[in-house]
Amino acid sequence: MLKLPNLDDRYFNEMVKQSRSMISKLYPEWTDENAHDPGITLIELFSWYAELQQYYANRVTKKLDLKFLNLLGIEPQNVKSSEVYVTFKNVSEQVAIPKGTSILGGGIPFELEHASHLLANSIERIIIHAESELTDATAANKHAGVSYYAFGQKAQKGNQLLIGFHEPLPTGAPIQLYFKLFDQYPILANPVTQESIISPAVDLELSCYVQSDEVAGWKSSTLINDETHQFMFNGSITFQIDAPMVQTTIQGANDMKRYWLRFEIKKGRFEVAPKIDQVLLNTIKAIQQKTYSRFMTYDSSGEAFQTIFFDDYLAYYGRIEVQISEMINADETVWVQWSPVQYTQDYGPEDLVYRVIYDDQEKQVMIEFGDGIHGKIPPIQRRSIRVVLYDSSFESKRELNAVTALPNQQLELKWDYIQPEKLLLQTAVQKADGSIAWVDWHYVPDFFSSTMNDHHITFDLEESILQFGDDIYGKIPIALRDENIRIIQLICGGGSYGNITKGVIDQVDAEDEQLASLAVTNFDYAKDGADRETIDQAKERFFIQFNETQHAITSSDMERIVLQTPGLRIARVKAIPLFRPGLKNYPQQKAIAQVTIVVVPYSEEAKPYVSSGFLATVRTNVEKYRMLTTELHVIPPEYIKITVHAKVVAQPYFKDQKSIVVDALNQLLQPVDRSNRSAGWMFGKTVNKSDIFDVINRISGVIYIQDLWIEAEGVGYVKEQTGDIRIPPQGLVYSGLHSIQLISSTDI
Repeated sequence: MLKLPNLDDRYFNEMVKQSRSMISKLYPEWTDENAHDPGITLIELFSWYAELQQYYANRVTKKLDLKFLNLLGIEPQNVKSSEVYVTFKNVSEQVAIPKGTSILGGGIPFELEHASHLLANSIERIIIHAESELTDATAANKHAGVSYYAFGQKAQKGNQLLIGFHEPLPTGAPIQLYFKLFDQYPILANPVTQESIISPAVDLELSCYVQSDEVAGWKSSTLINDETHQFMFNGSITFQIDAPMVQTTIQGANDMKRYWLRFEIKKGRFEVAPKIDQVLLNTIKAIQQKTYSRFMTYDSSGEAFQTIFFDDYLAYYGRIEVQISEMINADETVWVQWSPVQYTQDYGPEDLVYRVIYDDQEKQVMIEFGDGIHGKIPPIQRRSIRVVLYDSSFESKRELNAVTALPNQQLELKWDYIQPEKLLLQTAVQKADGSIAWVDWHYVPDFFSSTMNDHHITFDLEESILQFGDDIYGKIPIALRDENIRIIQLICGGGSYGNITKGVIDQVDAEDEQLASLAVTNFDYAKDGADRETIDQAKERFFIQFNETQHAITSSDMERIVLQTPGLRIARVKAIPLFRPGLKNYPQQKAIAQVTIVVVPYSEEAKPYVSSGFLATVRTNVEKYRMLTTELHVIPPEYIKITVHAKVVAQPYFKDQKSIVVDALNQLLQPVDRSNRSAGWMFGKTVNKSDIFDVINRISGVIYIQDLWIEAEGVGYVKEQTGDIRIPPQGLVYSGLHSIQLISSTDI
């Protein structure tokens, strides 16, 4: 362990002596250095302050470090769980698999994020219908790492992706297809969070070939969820088919009949035509964690026989507990535990009962309350119903040691990788009628902001010690009875150790033999797992954020924020102050309090296309950072095609190398430099003939340029008398078909 530096290394007398020795050098006119002099008094005063600061700075603890960071608006980032998509292989019969089902990879637990139906089906054929041509991509889809265009190279309106199945997909049930897209582009897409708002570049229609009203044909399916955002990112597309699928052929009468699913571009166009690595069936996202107990809250409708459905593994295979909230005074809410019964008809209107109904086919659970005559109806209130789900093996461990009613009581939790932010405890309290209720205790990083009435706990990750307050900072729990502390929510996991490699996941950890026998694997890496941020890392992040303004004030601020737009690959951006689209003679003429942002997406085309969805996403993101008095315009660049005509005298050996000159011009006249994606022609820069002369003259083998002129096509450019092309401030250039004539010097 590194030895901590001693900051308290200078004493009062030393600082006074050193300061007095500097007087003759800095202020030779100061001749009286006796103790009665006011200047000497000030030197002694500030020396005393400096020594005092050193003393306390040398005693800053970890807790004080955290508090200082908190005052600066920074908290160490929590542990983050890795995520991975897992594929169930060789499914012989349709089976419902609940949310939270545990799978193992090298002993590391993962849990399924969603419930799903595993289908005894397979993808037999993938066809791309683009530009009136059909392309079979089945072989590419079966080999990981071989990509193919989802909608052809242009990916424009009317193009289709067709997926043929061996068996019909089930009707009326959610179906998931996982799309692993190629994403190894020179410019990576910016990270996306749950709060990110992304406008898709295209409108896609999902349809199936079905039998509807005695007519077979294509019919739109119900889209439930699209994690890909219309083929922009990896993820699952969840949908539902509303009519029975029937077989048809796609590639002519000689092709086998199959059950077909179709994605069609109805509107718009992609900036970069999406490429697919693989389409996978029976593939679900899994999160690296182990849930021992968790809860969910619901609103009470006040209606008879209110029901709540669960598709959770802990609900079906574990234990269920239902609590209803009650206000015992103006400031305190308690939770009263209700009892499960087989039939509510045997109970009266004030009995706190509910029944649990199991669906063995779907592995789902339904909780049903009474009707006010047989069983009480939960009072109408928001978030007043709490359902606690916990693992059967956890039932004997959820009760902790008894409350001592002493300040700063500590308890040891013997689980690894606890996520304290999700930890919730309850202690028993006695109501006025003598019955027992339960009160919540919530995790906080420290007790600095806690009052004597706050039900707060802290948790030391290194020592796995949980601590209550002292009735000054945090309340002391009441000692009511033995073992009156219990865990309501406990989730463990997260960290970089969960970033496992391909093919490691190989086991379903389930009580059900049918689930446990399923073959499972991960065709991709588990990633994005991160350890809890250290204090030093949090400090470093603060200094980075401190130097970055969080508001779009200057043009550079706006450009930086736009480049970070979630989900987009942005090659270039230019913020033009005091400019609006349509303004002429800029900068002589200006638009007050207006800014125009010109964006160029990453593209494989010479003239990058910008969709309306791309512009809307940029605008939505930058809008929240702009000054209230600033009007924003987000536009694509105005592309000006530049064609160069030149007669060039060259060395005899060079007279057949016209392509070298054309390549040099193409390299100069492009909106985004292919070798350096963040560079390219400068926005609004005039195309001067001198620039063209310079590029051509630098080529080895060129002697001189005999004649040269430039042609331009586009909107907003001006051709000067000199032959130069002046382009608008939002303009970029791209190359036309340059006409170059090479003349050998021996032919002149």
